[in-house]
Amino acid sequence: MDSVMAHMTDGVIATDRRGNVTIINETASSFLDHEPDDAVGKSILDLLDIRDDYTLRELLEDPDDLVLDFSTKEHDLILQAYFSLIQRESGFISGLVCVLHDVTEQQKIDQDRREFVSNVSHELRTPLTSVRSYIEALSEGAWKDPKVAPDFLKVTQEETDRMIRMINDLLTLSRMDSGTQRVELEMVNLNELFNYVLDRFDMMLKQDDQPEKTYTIKRDFTKRDLWVEIDTDRFTQVLDNLMNNAIKYSPDGGVVTAR
Repeated sequence: MDSVMAHMTDGVIATDRRGNVTIINETASSFLDHEPDDAVGKSILDLLDIRDDYTLRELLEDPDDLVLDFSTKEHDLILQAYFSLIQRESGFISGLVCVLHDVTEQQKIDQDRREFVSNVSHELRTPLTSVRSYIEALSEGAWKDPKVAPDFLKVTQEETDRMIRMINDLLTLSRMDSGTQRVELEMVNLNELFNYVLDRFDMMLKQDDQPEKTYTIKRDFTKRDLWVEIDTDRFTQVLDNLMNNAIKYSPDGGVVTAR
């Protein structure tokens, strides 16, 4: 018990063999928003609000760790509850000890990681599909056409480079943890970039024998050069996402207007 008591950022609750609280430390009472005097004598099932999911017998026979969500509108609080038995040498169980450990931050980091991984998988899908479309076009004979072949190869090369950069981002997850995502700014002709992205979506449709959805892209923007300073990869990612969503939520055969 000494090691438990030493770690006082944790909440500690002890019960008698009927599961009624005999001791509760300050941390536990503040986690559970209960005055110590009110908590003593209460069933631990009610105190932890788990009566609907567990019986006392289950806690005594198989004292598993539980993750309990005590979040409110005002603040998040997720606790890991560790149970152990208070047992005499004869084997007689005289109660339970429950240690409550705050895992809110850890859960948030895990959630952020999961979202990041799922976002990156989503981001990689478009350039991969795009590269496949251009390679299919080349292997179906476009490589013989001196007008389009160099352009098609250039796009596949650029998209492959972009995917490598994305994967490098994924491998440096630590950057996200420390909140230091770098922005790589460069001067770009916005129209060229916009057309480049839209051309890829046209090509993906052209190369797909059985597209899930057909669509027409209507370009409704100036032909003038517009030079802006942006992070090209991130901006392309945003355009990809907007286009993917526009196609996904448009009816089959619909028109996607890029303005």
